[in-house]
Amino acid sequence: MDIFEWIEREFKPRQCLTDELFYDEVESQSFRCLPLIYEPFDINDRAHWRDRGSMFDYLLLEKLRPDIMEVRTCDLTHPSGMTWVEWMKEIGFSEVRPSHGGSDFAGKLFDNLPEDQHPEDIGALDDLLRPLVKIVVEMPAPVEGDPMITAVT
Repeated sequence: MDIFEWIEREFKPRQCLTDELFYDEVESQSFRCLPLIYEPFDINDRAHWRDRGSMFDYLLLEKLRPDIMEVRTCDLTHPSGMTWVEWMKEIGFSEVRPSHGGSDFAGKLFDNLPEDQHPEDIGALDDLLRPLVKIVVEMPAPVEGDPMITAVT
């Protein structure tokens, strides 16, 4: 028996498309903890509230949506939030705005809302969080705290 026969016998490989391999066969990068994807949504789990708040960060920047033509994100080690704000203004962004995040807000709301006042399901949580996160993401954040920075050309 050669190595290829052994692989066939032991692993039983099968042909599949790249997206099937990537999404169905590759181990989760999130340790299988994403609510609604890998586990049921738990209304009493702080991390699940933070995930919903984070989702609203992206959905509720309505004021900027008409100006967004292209989005790019970078994870960088950077000097300070104030330096980034100054650089972005210098290179021509018309609006540079440090803002609060819905994820942090949702986590703090979870910490301060008595459990008997938690919504009963994910729809009720969304109804609670959506208007509040909409306000939060529009509020200017102190740049010293290294907040998210939204820049518009």
